[in-house]
Amino acid sequence: PQGMVGLYHLELPHKTFWCHVFYARLPAPVDTVPEDSDILRCLWLTPEALENRPLRSHLVVEAIRDFEAGSHYPLSVLR
Repeated sequence: PQGMVGLYHLELPHKTFWCHVFYARLPAPVDTVPEDSDILRCLWLTPEALENRPLRSHLVVEAIRDFEAGSHYPLSVLR
């Protein structure tokens, strides 16, 4: 990773999620595979293409919007 976008919190009735979002610039898309059985497949999409897709959480689009708005923190904020 080149930096951090943010730390996102999602509170559900029986679960709490913390998402640590980092960014990196890649010269080309890399092969991806689902990390767990709840993920059906992995795709490289533009932010606009994500707007109308079913996602695990609204935090995905929120993090992308934050990044595009300039939310970039150096990795040095992590200890």
